[in-house]
Amino acid sequence: MAMNKKEQAELAAAKREARLRELIVLQPRILPDIPAPVDAGKQTCGWKFNPYGNTLNVVRCLSTSAMHCQLDNKGRRVGSERRISAALYSTRELAFEAVKREIVWLAAEEIINKVEQYEQTH
Repeated sequence: MAMNKKEQAELAAAKREARLRELIVLQPRILPDIPAPVDAGKQTCGWKFNPYGNTLNVVRCLSTSAMHCQLDNKGRRVGSERRISAALYSTRELAFEAVKREIVWLAAEEIINKVEQYEQTH
């Protein structure tokens, strides 16, 4: 049986609420599963994220004992290098899940800070 527009809207709203409830649960942070290289000449490839900013940004990276940089879809270095090695995630999906959780943690920490400020002044 086909749903009318109102039923479709209600279903979409229920699905969105379920996704929000799933995200709001404070799940453990996911740490990178590829350690930063420490030996000279060693390098690793994987995924990294930046939880700050207006978009979810998961990028492919190369890391050595001395630096890490972003890679494009063909594996070429793009942008500037950072002068520090980086631990990475083995898959894009794992990094994406990690950044979602990190954003929830950052929001929770911001809320706690505001609550504590309020409590100190009242």
